Amino acid sequence: MTNLTHSVRICISKGISFDAPSMLTVRVGKGPKPKEFIVHESFLTSHSEFFRRAMNGKWAETESRIVKLPKDNPRTFAVYLNFIYTGRLTTMRKTQEELSAVDCDTFIRHIESEYQEIFELYVLAEKLQDVSAKDAALTAAIDVTQMESSDGKWRIPSFDTCNNVYEGTPEGSPARRLITDMCSGLPMAGIVLYIRAKSVHKDFVNDLTTALDKTRPVKRGHGGNVAVRNGVKAYLEEA
Repeated sequence: MTNLTHSVRICISKGISFDAPSMLTVRVGKGPKPKEFIVHESFLTSHSEFFRRAMNGKWAETESRIVKLPKDNPRTFAVYLNFIYTGRLTTMRKTQEELSAVDCDTFIRHIESEYQEIFELYVLAEKLQDVSAKDAALTAAIDVTQMESSDGKWRIPSFDTCNNVYEGTPEGSPARRLITDMCSGLPMAGIVLYIRAKSVHKDFVNDLTTALDKTRPVKRGHGGNVAVRNGVKAYLEEA
């Protein structure tokens, strides 16, 4: 008997329903006219613990079939929906080939914008308790780090993106670790400028210090003591 390990057939009970009762309305954003998304309940609840709990019990959302996300960005939620439906993140506006042809300032704007969308998705997925979306966001972020501008350099997320991640994630978050690891690879002059240019989250500074200790460990004994290695004469005006 033939073993169909990759059969295209599934049980009828597992098929997607397109009846109205199977759909949810998700209202995203502030103001008198938030953006409304009509989504299959099964897609949301199979990915997100937040939606699973909202639709399982005696909550108002269970009866109204309307879930409100007034503090979130409709664009970010659209990226999230694209992911749960297709497994892809709609964050890339230009290919590596196209970006290689633009000047450095244009490259930086595009890359920082994509980093922002990717990490905003991560913060949303943290709220919605969707591990697969968080992992997809971090995978995408690492992809972006491999894109180089015309001068052969890669870029890191902006200060605002860094702060948004720290405001929207708990201590020890993988997204926090990724950002600090990105920054720890910069030249020291770049790291100092990064910290001094704008006000950054205090936890970021602490995490970056830890990351730097790992990537640039001080040697044991006098090997790490620059002053001793240079010798006292290096500091005397009258040698």
